Amino acid sequence: MVDLRGIGVDARVPPIDCDSSPMTVIHQHRNQPPMSVIAHFKTLLKSNDLFKRQFIVKNKVLLGTHHKTGTFWFGKIFSDIASKLGLEFVASTHEQNVPNGTWDIYQNSHSRFDKPALGEFKGVHVVRDPRDQIISATFYHQTSDEEWLHVPRDEFGGSTYQEKINSFSSFDDRMLFEMEGSAYGNIMAMIEFDHSDERFVTAKFEELITDQRLEKFEDIFEFLGFRGIAMGWCLTVSYTHLTLPTICSV
Repeated sequence: MVDLRGIGVDARVPPIDCDSSPMTVIHQHRNQPPMSVIAHFKTLLKSNDLFKRQFIVKNKVLLGTHHKTGTFWFGKIFSDIASKLGLEFVASTHEQNVPNGTWDIYQNSHSRFDKPALGEFKGVHVVRDPRDQIISATFYHQTSDEEWLHVPRDEFGGSTYQEKINSFSSFDDRMLFEMEGSAYGNIMAMIEFDHSDERFVTAKFEELITDQRLEKFEDIFEFLGFRGIAMGWCLTVSYTHLTLPTICSV
C-alpha cells in the first residue's frame, strides 16, 4: 500500500456540517492534495488500476440516464470529474451496452448495461418526473438536429418524427403525440430498469438541479466509492455545473 502522508495527503473523509454553505462543504473535503499533486499522479493512474481503486474510486462506475433526464448535464459532470482525476470516461452510442476499450466511468444514455460483462461496479440511475420529461421532449424534438429525428418513417407517411410533431397546430396536441411516441418508450425504460439491483442508487433529476448544498451529490459520490482524496474535486465540479445555462442544455 502506498503511503501518501509524506506529501500531505489525508485520504480520510472529514465530517460534513449539513448547515454549511456549498463552498464550505467543498472546503471541508479539501484536506486533500492540491490539483498539482493529482496531475502528477495522472500517468500512474492511467497505468495502475490498483492505485486508482486504492486512492481515487473503489470500483468502476456506471452512469445510467434516459432521454431528457439530464443525460448531457450529468455526463458533462462525470466527464469533467474523470478529466480532473485522471480517469477514463466513456459514453455509449445508442446501440452499445458495453464500453469499448479501457474505462473507469461508463455512461449509457438508455441505462442499458450488459452487467455480467462489466465486472465489479457501482452505478447511479437518473430518473425524472415523467410529466416534465414529456414537456422537455416535446420542446426539444421540434427543433433538435439529432439524426433520428430527421429519418423518414413509414408510419408517418414518409414524414420524419420532427416533421410529424411540428404538423400539429397546438402544443397540447404535440404533447399528446410525444406521449405516445418517443417519451412513452423512454418512460417505460425508466420504469422497467431493475430498481432492485443494490449496486445502483437512484437519483432524481429534480432534486439534483436544486442541490445547492451538494448533499445529494455527496451521497451519490460516496455510494459510487469515490475516496476522500477525490471527493472535494467531485463536489467542486458538480457545483460549477449547478448553473441555469448548463442545466437548460439537458
